[in-house]
Amino acid sequence: MGSDDSLVVDSSKSLRSALQSITHPQQKPLLTVLSAILLLSLLHLFADVTWTKRLGHSVYFISGEESDLSNECKRKLDALDRVNDERRAARFRTAKQAKDAGKNVYDMFWKIPVSDNGSSDREERNRRNMIFDLFEPEAVCLTEERFGGSSDERYVAYGDGPKFVCGVDFLRESYKARDQNCLVYSVGSNNNILFEKAVKNYIGCEIHTFDPTLRNPFVGYDYADFHPWGLGKQGEKVKVKKLNVEFTTQSVENVMKQLEHTGRKIDIFKIDCEGCEYEAMPPVFEAMAKGNLQIDQLLIEMHAYVSYDEMTEFFAAADKAGFRITHKERNGWGCNGWGCVEYAFVSRSFLRRATASAIC
Repeated sequence: MGSDDSLVVDSSKSLRSALQSITHPQQKPLLTVLSAILLLSLLHLFADVTWTKRLGHSVYFISGEESDLSNECKRKLDALDRVNDERRAARFRTAKQAKDAGKNVYDMFWKIPVSDNGSSDREERNRRNMIFDLFEPEAVCLTEERFGGSSDERYVAYGDGPKFVCGVDFLRESYKARDQNCLVYSVGSNNNILFEKAVKNYIGCEIHTFDPTLRNPFVGYDYADFHPWGLGKQGEKVKVKKLNVEFTTQSVENVMKQLEHTGRKIDIFKIDCEGCEYEAMPPVFEAMAKGNLQIDQLLIEMHAYVSYDEMTEFFAAADKAGFRITHKERNGWGCNGWGCVEYAFVSRSFLRRATASAIC
């Protein structure tokens, strides 16, 4: 037992003695009561010291400042950051080496003709999908869970649709402690509101869903506000041929201004828009790199309908925006079983906080 624990035990014994003496006829009542109050204060103080050491993240829930973490905790987080940085650098080296390996390798993987709807013969599809093998996660969220399934049970989330969310309980409790509300943007709906429902039930965030292609009335108003807007470059005209839909995209910064969210952090940005990510996300990454926008988690389904250069530019931009890849899952239920992969990106700063809540 440590010294702090001994102090708590000793204080507890003294407190019991003091409380018992209140009913003893020989003691002076006022003095005894004051002694009991003093001992209660000391007990509270020593208990705070002890539990803060044991649960260094408890104060961190409220302030979010690393000054509230112990030096030992910071050393652990720094060590993990170094490992994650090395793994990320290795990922970029591997991608570059694959391109530099020679024309045969480059052509085999990426210079493959693809039709407008992203289809080609099976052999070409299989080779093109191998591009994702170059972009593996470099970090791990220790409190990650598959989130947003069709079951009413929180941890029953299988099949196509759920996302990998980092720090569900940490996110909920940190905002609850500050009496504030977290913010979630969900891009792409098709009236599948399972993710929104899970966020509302288990985290409690303010949620906004965006889909300019939705033809039927939105069914998720119990969980989210709906906006028929397309996100991307401000003022860009987009036509979705297979849906016969045309719309003008808005930048995330402009959307946040309209919704009076300017200056707020987007805690989770979920995007599943069947290939629009390569148009929608570069402006977001650019705004983040400039410090004009903050997003803690990006949960995205990516599609293998682009070239090697476009794919590597996407991951390089995500890195400049401050993200780490924490999860990757091939979607075997959709995209013909080959053409898309679920990725989870977490900001370096949030990953440190979530990790601290788990190990410190």
